[in-house]
Amino acid sequence: MDNDEYGVLVHSFSKNAREQIRIAINEFRGSRYIDVRIFFLDDNKYMPTKKGVTLAIDQYPELLSGIIQLGETLGYDIFAGGQNDVSDTEP
Repeated sequence: MDNDEYGVLVHSFSKNAREQIRIAINEFRGSRYIDVRIFFLDDNKYMPTKKGVTLAIDQYPELLSGIIQLGETLGYDIFAGGQNDVSDTEP
């Protein structure tokens, strides 16, 4: 994991050619937080936007539960590493 001025980077992935979504752990006033935020490319450096969410560490189980439920709704099988056909799935 990389540590920079925006916290400990846990994971990042491209949103498009100029933006990334980053998941990091940040600290503010002695408390740790989960930060999921969009970063944009500016002069070959990614900078944070206001678009994102910051959660207390104790909210991680609820976030994880929601991500798992989202995957199931979309037809992803996390153990098989892929997506099933979800064309008939309704939210």
